[in-house]
Amino acid sequence: MGSIIRPAHLLGPGTKCEQRPAYQGEGHEEDPAREPVVRGIERERTEHPDEPHEHRDEVAGQLDLPLADRRLELGQEVGRLVGRQLLDRARELRVLVGIERLRDHRILGGLTHGRDLSMRYISGVPALKIHDDLGRTLVFVHPPQRIVSLVPSDTHSVIALGAVDRLVGRTTYCESREAAHVPTVGGTKDVDVEAVLALAPHLVIANQEENTRPALEALAARVPVLVSLPRRVEQGLAHLARLARILGVADRDPARALVRRGYQLAPAPAATRKAFIPIWMDPLMTLNADTFGSDVLARLGITNAFGDRLRLYPLAADLGKTAPQDAGGRDVRYPRVTLDEVRARGAELLILPDEPHAFSADDEAVLRGALPEATVIRVSGKDLFWYGAWTIDALERLAAQLR
Repeated sequence: MGSIIRPAHLLGPGTKCEQRPAYQGEGHEEDPAREPVVRGIERERTEHPDEPHEHRDEVAGQLDLPLADRRLELGQEVGRLVGRQLLDRARELRVLVGIERLRDHRILGGLTHGRDLSMRYISGVPALKIHDDLGRTLVFVHPPQRIVSLVPSDTHSVIALGAVDRLVGRTTYCESREAAHVPTVGGTKDVDVEAVLALAPHLVIANQEENTRPALEALAARVPVLVSLPRRVEQGLAHLARLARILGVADRDPARALVRRGYQLAPAPAATRKAFIPIWMDPLMTLNADTFGSDVLARLGITNAFGDRLRLYPLAADLGKTAPQDAGGRDVRYPRVTLDEVRARGAELLILPDEPHAFSADDEAVLRGALPEATVIRVSGKDLFWYGAWTIDALERLAAQLR
């Protein structure tokens, strides 16, 4: 799947960390003595006995983690970035000085020719500065040519943008036929860090929820990592456009046409129906309005029955058995609910995605008991939760199913 469960930002609002320059081309060698750019995590993850054990698709266990426990401090000291930029500038100036000294009629053919050559040299090394969804800055002197994608929906987007030839690594869940020949580096939750590094990537594409903190921390210490966290359809499309810019393909097809199609999608109509969308069965879990999947349905005129429902802590509070405690920065967008609460809120549609949990016939029967009048519709979890290029066609498919 793409990315379904998305805890709040790992870095506080407004926090920005300067990332070391990303891929600079074959002519720029990395300093083997470079210090790691990721600092240690203050606290280790604590287990929560009221949750299922962690699993790639097991969303419940990912949500009780305090954000500080999953903090991904991917900052690079500003001095190192500035130092590298100054070094590059010094090299430019040395070349320009040499040009000035050689600028005469016999060698350069005149003053104008020398100035033109100088300007061509300067304009030939532009740098692209990109901010990821954690607010970190990545600087690209050249479009990355070796990419490892740790997110299935991003793998699909890279292919759709016309850059499948740059993929050198993917997860076992990145099942696009076009990338079948690309080596795998483990699953989304159990990335083999050494296997990724052995591929010498110029860029690793990751997602804050889809991938684990230890893996991203280890990778960010060695290679540039772009982390996404879209919660709205528009944010997913903006991420697609950002990838196109990073890859250097935004000004040509198929990337140009694809991004244009995305921005031409119809806006959300007025809501006409209400739906209950479970994402897990034991405990019974759903999603609120501050999630990508809920926003996809809003684009189709469907309101979320639990759009305003926050997740409460501990589990007993979510189930109405005790007073809630402070969430402590933990994600509150995926509440655990009871069948009585589902029954009380009501819904005209019962939408069952096939991931992260594959709802069985018995599961469906239980949920029908709470919503006997609702129409049950099974949909692709990819269509509901994958962001980027996939969404552009998924909205049309979902609209046909949910009419």
